[in-house]
Amino acid sequence: MKTKYYCSLLIVSLFLALIPFGPPSLARVLEPGDTFPLIYLDQPSAPEEQNYLGLSPEDKKQKITIADINAELVVVEFMNRYCPSCQAQVPIMNRAYALIEGQPEHKNKVRLIGIGAGNNNEELKGFRTEQAIPFPLFQDPEFIAYDAIGDPEGTPFTILVRRVNNRFVVLSTHLGRVSSAEDLVKDIQDALAVDPQAVHTLAKEKALPRSDSRVLTLTLTEKEILQKVRQSMQASFKPAKNATSITITKIKLPGSGTLFRGARTVNGKREIFYAKLISRNPTCDVCHGIHFIVTFDRKGTIKDFSPIHLTKYGNVNWSAADIELMQHKLAGRSLLQHKTFNPKVDAVSMATMSSALVFNSLNKLQSTVNELQRLEK
Repeated sequence: MKTKYYCSLLIVSLFLALIPFGPPSLARVLEPGDTFPLIYLDQPSAPEEQNYLGLSPEDKKQKITIADINAELVVVEFMNRYCPSCQAQVPIMNRAYALIEGQPEHKNKVRLIGIGAGNNNEELKGFRTEQAIPFPLFQDPEFIAYDAIGDPEGTPFTILVRRVNNRFVVLSTHLGRVSSAEDLVKDIQDALAVDPQAVHTLAKEKALPRSDSRVLTLTLTEKEILQKVRQSMQASFKPAKNATSITITKIKLPGSGTLFRGARTVNGKREIFYAKLISRNPTCDVCHGIHFIVTFDRKGTIKDFSPIHLTKYGNVNWSAADIELMQHKLAGRSLLQHKTFNPKVDAVSMATMSSALVFNSLNKLQSTVNELQRLEK
C-alpha cells in the first residue's frame, strides 16, 4: 500500500452511528466589529457609477476596493440575481437608496453597492436593467468575494461598514431580506451618528443570532456513504472480463482532505479511480445545501457525477433528466482545466444557483488532483 502515512482502510462495519456531513469550514463569517476584508472589485466603466462612488475617471486601474469608495459608510449587499429573497429585496434597497439620496446631510456620506455571488457582468447588467437598480452591482462569478467574508450560507447578506481611519469596520450583518427600507435607513443614520471611537461598541450591540431551518448538512452513516461512492465507482469503471471486485479505501490528503480510492485489477493491470464527496452551502437564504460525489482518474478526468442532494427553485429535487444533463456536461472534462460557468448553456433549468456551485466546486478540485499526482506516484 502506497503512502501509508495518509491512507487508512475504510471499515464500515464499525460505524453505525449517524454522522453529519456538511460544507467544509472557510474563513469565519464576518461579524460586527470585524475589519471588512480586502476584496477586489472590477472598476466600473459607466461614468455615472464612477461619479456615485467618488472614483476618478483618470484612474485607469482595473480593480477597486471598498477603501476606494468615497464614503463614510458603505452598505454592501451580497446577492444573487436568481435568489427569490434577493429579488424580493430589490424594492426595499431601491427605496433605501432614494431615501438616502433625499437627505442632504447623509447623501454624500453613504454609498450602496451590490456584489453578485456567482453572477457575471452580463447577468447583473440584465438584472439591474429589469429591476431599475440605481446603485452599482459588481460581479463575483467565482465566489471569490463571497468566500472572503466566510460564506454566510446564503443571500441576501447585507453588511453595514463604517470608515474608521484607514479601514472599514463591520457594524452589522443581516442574512435574509431586511424588514423595510425605513429600518435600514434608521440603522444607517444611527451608525453615522456614532463617534468613530465608539464604532466597536455599537457593532457588538448589533450582533444578533439568527434561526435557520434549512437543510445544510447530510446525515448519513459511513455505510451509506460507502454505498454511494461504490455506485459512482461502478459507473466509472468499464465492464471487463477477469476484473477483480473494486476495493475502496478512504485516504486523507494533507491539503485536500478526505477522498476515496477505488482500485481493481483487470488481466493483471491495476486500475484506480478517485471519488470526492462535495458539500456546499447555498447562495440563497431559503435554499438547501448541495451534496454530490464526483469520480475521476489520476489525470483528473471526470468519470462520473452522482448527486446525493441537489435542489432547484422551490427546493424541489433535481429530476432524472436534470441529473443526466449535468452528467453529460461533466463527463470527460478535465479537473485541471478551469471551466467558466455560463448560465445560458451550463445551468440546469430552474437550478442556476446550484449548477453554478457545482461548477465552482469542480474548479476548486484542481489543487486536489495536483496533490494526488504528487503523492500517488
